[in-house]
Amino acid sequence: MSVGNISVGGTGKTPHVEYLARLCQKLGKKVAVVSRGYKRKTKGMFVVSDGETIFGNASDCGDEPLQLARAISGTVIIVDENRVRAAEYAQKNFFVEVIILDDGFQHRKIERSMDIVIIDAQQQDSMILPAGRRREPWRSLKRSDAVILSRWLPSDIAKENETKVRQYSSTVLKTKFEPKHLRNFRTNETLDLKMLVNEPVVAFCGIGSPRSFQEIIIAAKANVQAFLAYADHHYYSERDCEEIIRRVTETHSKYVVTTEKDAARLTEAIYANHTARMPLFVLEIDTQILEGEEILHSALNKLFTK
Repeated sequence: MSVGNISVGGTGKTPHVEYLARLCQKLGKKVAVVSRGYKRKTKGMFVVSDGETIFGNASDCGDEPLQLARAISGTVIIVDENRVRAAEYAQKNFFVEVIILDDGFQHRKIERSMDIVIIDAQQQDSMILPAGRRREPWRSLKRSDAVILSRWLPSDIAKENETKVRQYSSTVLKTKFEPKHLRNFRTNETLDLKMLVNEPVVAFCGIGSPRSFQEIIIAAKANVQAFLAYADHHYYSERDCEEIIRRVTETHSKYVVTTEKDAARLTEAIYANHTARMPLFVLEIDTQILEGEEILHSALNKLFTK
């Protein structure tokens, strides 16, 4: 099955891949996620996780596959620009029963049983690339089996997007992302979000929709003293760490908070030089289905009982 989108970046695709992989596991299936490994520095096929052991780092496999490997134990993660080869390898060598194509809507070489498209409900409609952010016209949603409106809030933009989606898809789900807890980057200790309430915080991210992360931090009632937004998939350097620490010092902040995807790109080697001055915590989130959960469960059950 495929989880993809019709626009460039920032729809929340990776958390939905994680949700779907977990759901298939609960239904008793062995799962593999196959991705091209965007912005990795390697070529060819790379096994990120065999379901038990994680191999390599973000530069070897890409930040999102590494994030998924850390988040979902028991799931095989493979990156390869040739996704047909990766899918066949997962099936032959790991005996998986479900293969999820991460960002596969435009990848037509693999036949799939289900095509799910993610649309950011809060994202203003734009023109087709290169003038705008959309990869394909709205009518391409006719190829999908289901459309998920992510980051759902009943705003004017969301309602407008829903109207457009329903012209081409009869199966529409609505989801939102809820903060789950904080994880200490250095120790992996899990901590309650309440520790951020009214505390001075510096937050940073390099994701497709930095505004959504900023809104979650604010909703957690943190006193955000500085928010640094880098380019999507940005790899952090010593200079970046020094800039973050400078903001911490200037604002007398108690915590530094980032996303799971950014944590995958901040290497232990770089962070090791700054642990004393950068109390870094990773905000982990859950995907919650607000509308259409029974439709998805029913579709998967029918698929697995064929």
